[in-house]
Amino acid sequence: MKNLTRFERMISRCPEVDCDDLERYPLASRGEFFEMERELFFSHVCFFDRIRDDGSRYIEIYIWDPGMFDGEDYGRFIIEEGMCLPEDREKELIRYARGGRGILLASDNEMRHLSDVLREYFPYLNYCGYEEPGKVIEHIYYASHRSGPKEILYKAGLDNIAFDLEIMETYNFIGRTPSEIVGHNAPLRLLRILNQDGFQRYYTSEEMLRKSIDIYSHFAGAIGDGYPNIHQWHYLEGLFDQGLFGAKDFDRDLYKDLKRAVIARVSSQRLEGYFSIIDTLRKLGLKEELKRFLSRPDHYKMHVGGRVRDPLIAEMFDLRAKNEAAFYEYTDGIYFIRYPKTPMEIALEACALCNCLAGYIRRHAEGDTTILFIRKCSSPDMSFAAMEVDGCEVVQARARFNTNPGDEVMKFVEEFAKAKGLVMGFLEAA
Repeated sequence: MKNLTRFERMISRCPEVDCDDLERYPLASRGEFFEMERELFFSHVCFFDRIRDDGSRYIEIYIWDPGMFDGEDYGRFIIEEGMCLPEDREKELIRYARGGRGILLASDNEMRHLSDVLREYFPYLNYCGYEEPGKVIEHIYYASHRSGPKEILYKAGLDNIAFDLEIMETYNFIGRTPSEIVGHNAPLRLLRILNQDGFQRYYTSEEMLRKSIDIYSHFAGAIGDGYPNIHQWHYLEGLFDQGLFGAKDFDRDLYKDLKRAVIARVSSQRLEGYFSIIDTLRKLGLKEELKRFLSRPDHYKMHVGGRVRDPLIAEMFDLRAKNEAAFYEYTDGIYFIRYPKTPMEIALEACALCNCLAGYIRRHAEGDTTILFIRKCSSPDMSFAAMEVDGCEVVQARARFNTNPGDEVMKFVEEFAKAKGLVMGFLEAA
């Protein structure tokens, strides 16, 4: 969107601060200059809370960057309630605030002291507290005077949205509330969610903003009092994309796990695997299996994670299948053995059989054990039973819900073991 700063300045018509009026705004003392010049940072900022004899206060800012201010080592800016900087000085200050994020530095003690001062003596700023000096500068400057939407958004604590305002596809520059400014009747609580780091694309794009409002309208009750992080939001977005809006579709345990997620890649892989299974079950028309998958926060869901989509695990599956699938081929004309070639196959088998097979995905991939499917020749694509082979032993064979598959199947397993030179392990012959 076109920069509307000049128009906003025109309609606000705030008096301008004369930073060069040394009678009204005296320079820092010799001792303060000495302390500022001792800073080891190449580019740093210093804040001073100034008080006049009449008790009025203002903020004095020094930004040190040798050679960048007409031969001076620093630039000096004044922030006073109800007043704006001249346009050229404002551009200069904001250029440093924005360009200095992550580069413009201030000491930890100074930042803590500044936060205390702003909250105690400048309550009209509604200061939120930031770690980055650049964010501090933007907030206290735009919140100090009539600056249009930025004043309202910064005072509402929506610093990221305020920062990105001019790259949003649309916004109402005469709005008087955050919801009016952002548009589409976006609830304030939703805006606080989207204001978190990582959510930029959900409010800068009008299409994504509309979608975010729809997501929030469907899941506001499930979210509870807290604000979902970006991993939890991706989960809500995935449910929305799948048309899963019911309470029975919401996995509270998974949602809580994503709150504690610290490695984005792991969370992303887990959600990709989760929704890939949902999508596959739907495409296969397995409605009952889908219902069980959505309603049971069991061992299967806990273990499937991102393993279904992990490229390294998929590669190990493929290698094992190429080397071993032929060896395990066997049929008696009634039943036959199917060797899983992808992690997804085991995940789907676990879902269909309602057991813990998914917990064996990594072990099978790494060769610590071998999972085989038992199918009926009359219905080769329908899950029926599965067995585990550990080394030279068949250690278990289970049907749905981990039940015994029956004498006929156990006899088939025994014949298979004999044909392949395996022992029955803990299984009893039929």
